[in-house]
Amino acid sequence: MSKTARLGLPYIMQAQAQKEVTHNQTLNRLDIYINPVAEDIVDDLPIAAKEGTIYIMHNELAQYTDGYWSFYPALEYMEVMVLEENKKFVFSKNQWTPLGYPEQSYESKEQSNKNVKTSHKNKEQLLTIEQWEEDIAMSGKVITSKNIIPHHSMVIAVNIWVIEAITGVPSFAVGVKEDPSRYGDKLSVAKDTTNIGMTYHPVTYYYDSPVTIMPNQMEFTGGVIRVSVQYLKPKGAWP
Repeated sequence: MSKTARLGLPYIMQAQAQKEVTHNQTLNRLDIYINPVAEDIVDDLPIAAKEGTIYIMHNELAQYTDGYWSFYPALEYMEVMVLEENKKFVFSKNQWTPLGYPEQSYESKEQSNKNVKTSHKNKEQLLTIEQWEEDIAMSGKVITSKNIIPHHSMVIAVNIWVIEAITGVPSFAVGVKEDPSRYGDKLSVAKDTTNIGMTYHPVTYYYDSPVTIMPNQMEFTGGVIRVSVQYLKPKGAWP
């Protein structure tokens, strides 16, 4: 087998030449599949776009990188935030459908912080992939999320999206109390900045840990970011 079964991430093979090519291909697929945010749903793509821009086109996600468009197949039940529509769409049975109300309360502009948790599991599974999202208003010196990384879990990624431009600071870091820049450092405060925060190896947390956001200088005076965390959660083989 040369690639993973679900996301199609290419494996690095023994004695393979140019391993960095395979590694970079894997990073590109993760970049578009984890917490995807698309500009719009279109039938035709623009000739050029900002680096990293994503569009939904038919049954694929198209991303503009290094001067050309790359295409990635949509996955069954994949959710994508579409900026032009200001709502999430889910891919199922070869079509994109907007998620309904009231479940998608993230569209409420009066809500300054939100707490959404999802998980994919059944009672037979002893290991689940779980995630949560939270919108955080930026104010002060050190900000901690209301949601936590639960104890005895292994974090895959901590991601951020700057929904409203951040003011008061030149840049910021994302991490946890013991390592404030573990998942990103000197991140841009500009609107629509995104970052997929990954470590060389997934980090295991043995106690509940909130995500921290810290300025590199001064204090936050405004702005909103969306934090999303994906992690593995094991369960013992007992009731």
